[in-house]
Amino acid sequence: MKLTGEYEILDDGVRIVGRIKDTHIHEVANLLKPLGFEKMYAGDAGNSYKCPSAQNRLYIKSVMPDIITPALECKYVRVDPSVAQWTSHYYDTATFFMNMGVISIPLGGKFLIESRKVTQYFKRGNGIGISRLLTNSAWVWTASPSGEFDITLKGMVNRHIMTMILSNATNLAKYIDEVLVRTTEKPELFTAKAVNEYNRAR
Repeated sequence: MKLTGEYEILDDGVRIVGRIKDTHIHEVANLLKPLGFEKMYAGDAGNSYKCPSAQNRLYIKSVMPDIITPALECKYVRVDPSVAQWTSHYYDTATFFMNMGVISIPLGGKFLIESRKVTQYFKRGNGIGISRLLTNSAWVWTASPSGEFDITLKGMVNRHIMTMILSNATNLAKYIDEVLVRTTEKPELFTAKAVNEYNRAR
């Protein structure tokens, strides 16, 4: 997997065009459709895109527990196994991706970059969190079957902010292609019927 492309700084934001080579992001996103999608703003309330719902992490952990583990995920997010064992935040998609530096909350993304208090997984204690910078990089999920993307984000931007946006986007893309891609090994677990049965059993 390799993210390549270029960006053009506009008067009111930035346009990012490129391709993620050898990616399965579109395949994973399509597989997760029965779990639902959520709207993300692309820098303002009128411009938006969709990414998989924050509920998908708990479902994947339940049906494929060998995927969501500290041992596999420590490469993308700092994880203390002793903390991850007791905190529900570790299994929450939004919190997990925010630890990755990516804004991933319903109707989030009104800013290209923002500071948010995030519960982390490498300190002992209950609900310990720190404020960190997050970027609007969840647009990685919009990659086409061939890995191409063309996204316009509104807001103040400069080269430093772009470096952070693209760095977090690359990390997210790698996580999807190296960890979440394993969901495609068992597509029968992600049908609408399987998801409905899971929801009824809860």
